[in-house]
Amino acid sequence: MLNFALILEHLENTFYSQGLANYSAQAFQQAGYQAGVRTNIETIAADEAAHVALLTGALSAAGATPVQPVRRRTWPV
Repeated sequence: MLNFALILEHLENTFYSQGLANYSAQAFQQAGYQAGVRTNIETIAADEAAHVALLTGALSAAGATPVQPVRRRTWPV
């Protein structure tokens, strides 16, 4: 069950990380978002990375092999 949760956390972590990597603060402003929106997304991205670390550690501590994130070059647009 924890590995399934880890799969979802990997997906969320990748989603936010790639989104932030592809869109600068200026891009957010040009799209009409308020100044704090990107900062809020950065906070969410950090939380998702922490979830991945927590679940990976818990699985390893329990003697299980944590699943690795699925690697794609790009997400479809």
